[in-house]
Amino acid sequence: MKSYAIVQASGRQFWIEEDRFYDFDKLPLQPGDNFNLTNILLVNDQGKVNIGQPFVEDSYTIEATVLRHLAGPKTRVYKMRSKKKTRKTFGSRPKLTRMTRPTRKLTTILAADVVGFSKLMDQHEELTLNNGTKQLITRK
Repeated sequence: MKSYAIVQASGRQFWIEEDRFYDFDKLPLQPGDNFNLTNILLVNDQGKVNIGQPFVEDSYTIEATVLRHLAGPKTRVYKMRSKKKTRKTFGSRPKLTRMTRPTRKLTTILAADVVGFSKLMDQHEELTLNNGTKQLITRK
């Protein structure tokens, strides 16, 4: 059975698996930067399921790599008032960041390794996304 995790990011929930890419709302990171997803709701590690309340404890992190920034699909809005000869068309393309989760990057931190855990937490920065949610990220 494959390992996967359900993660909350960009105001949505993503089913994260190895060697797949995902599009988040634009993050202020450069292509090639690594960051950690810490808002993990569920982890299935080779059949061993760990469910958070609401998030899994800090012993799980998911390392991800930014592939590129892109524009999402165009959303078009057409407004028309009948019998008034009023028509208006406008649209937008959301700015997205494409990330991937490399193979074998779901890491478990042992509770006995308190020194290593504190060093890991020292490397994190808090990032506030456009929708007001906060994420902890790591730049390498």
